[in-house]
Amino acid sequence: MDRHHHPTDDLLGRSLDRRTLLRGAARTAAGLWVVGSLGGLAGACGGGDEESTATSTGGGANTLPAKVKVGVIAPLSGFAQFVGELTERGVQAAIQHLVDDEVLPGTTVDYQIVDAPVEQGAQGAVNAYNQLAADPEIMGVLWAALPGVQEAATQIGRDQMPVLLTTTDAYSPGWLDPAAMPTIYQLLPPNNWLLDTMCQYAGNDRGYATTALMLDTSVYTSSWRDSFTETAEAAGLEVVGVEEFTIFTPDFGAQLQRLKSAAPQCLQIWGLDENVARIGQGLADLDALYVDTPTARSGEGWHPQLLGPGGAFGASWAALPGDAAQPYIISVWYVGGSTQAPEITPLNQWVLDATGNPPEGGEELPANGLWALLEAARQAGSTDRDAVSETLPGLRTQFATLPFTLDPDTHVTLTRDDITLSTLERRAGPADTDPPYVLGREVTSPDPRSPGAAGPLAPSVLVRPTLEANLRAQPEYMAYILENGFGTQCTKSPPDATGEDVEMTDDCKIH
Repeated sequence: MDRHHHPTDDLLGRSLDRRTLLRGAARTAAGLWVVGSLGGLAGACGGGDEESTATSTGGGANTLPAKVKVGVIAPLSGFAQFVGELTERGVQAAIQHLVDDEVLPGTTVDYQIVDAPVEQGAQGAVNAYNQLAADPEIMGVLWAALPGVQEAATQIGRDQMPVLLTTTDAYSPGWLDPAAMPTIYQLLPPNNWLLDTMCQYAGNDRGYATTALMLDTSVYTSSWRDSFTETAEAAGLEVVGVEEFTIFTPDFGAQLQRLKSAAPQCLQIWGLDENVARIGQGLADLDALYVDTPTARSGEGWHPQLLGPGGAFGASWAALPGDAAQPYIISVWYVGGSTQAPEITPLNQWVLDATGNPPEGGEELPANGLWALLEAARQAGSTDRDAVSETLPGLRTQFATLPFTLDPDTHVTLTRDDITLSTLERRAGPADTDPPYVLGREVTSPDPRSPGAAGPLAPSVLVRPTLEANLRAQPEYMAYILENGFGTQCTKSPPDATGEDVEMTDDCKIH
């Protein structure tokens, strides 16, 4: 299946539904080859002298022809259809913005999306790529297929095809080699950066001594277990248990009973949102819900802090009932993927205008990828694949969210300093704890353009643990966060103080 789209086509109005994904999984024996974290929660690197911002007045002189065309590879059917829906939402919202605000006057941006179901494995994605590469009008490809890019790399190199990865982590396993893959770049934050940030938070900020892992092996590759152990130990954490499950696991009682005996002070869960929520419900059934950091460390009963996967907080998460969506669970993503301050992240409004719904999270990746290809062609003055590929290294630009750079050395558009943490907070008020803290502005006064704008729980950036790094990566954005009281900023005295010069300590017992 493939579709050709024009900017005047109807935009997708469907929200992502991971429950549909799980139901689809029950009807197939295929596994999910996800090597990147897809999420619910958009990085500045060195290199490049020219920065362009797509606004209503455009991103500079338009040197593009009357029509440009981009290819998209994504699962439009089957087990991981939600990935294709997310990708298409991002692309269509971006194109609608280009039209509405006349960003590229005189140019029509078109795209062709080809289905690459995960059930077909790497070959399905390779076939989809070959179909797009055969079209001489295609100037570059957004790769949202889950498998296949490694298998297609040689052909991509021969074609000199610019390829931007939006759902695949090629960096962490070590095969995003600029010499071997000179035209391939990754927009997704690498999993090893996410995992390291989470373990550093647990070991160094919270002072936990022990941890355990619950790993969905139908979502994460088998090497993840070894990576977790190595990363946790480097952060001073003893791994006292590892439990594996799949999306087919009907009950987590046995795994949680074994972990209760080992009593890790924090429990890291890497899997899909719904399974994380079901594990939370299982902890509630065992009277093992998180209370605070001192209780988790005390050894009196088992009340571990839950540390969720990258981008765990989709808009649907905050609407989960009962104890399933536990407040104060910590997730990890990247600064530019957070929509805490929609005043300066325009994608929120684009998605809302295009679909009638706020973003679910992750739409910025294909939107920024589309723009990077267009901006490279504009700067090159050509849509020839060779010219676009030669312009990509060091390209610095801004579009859907925050500035980013296609780093010529790593071929990743982020740096390690872009990684940040988030927490879930109750809209009814902060936890009753001493020293106290206050809720962020996005929780107390939710913007309808933000994910999870309704419901009893709200995702909130946990500012302190990664603040120093995030200030290096995105200084203007983080200054805006600090000055305007976004995010969970603890601990401060007084707790409602705002500003870049306000000191934060790690005295908070909750975060």
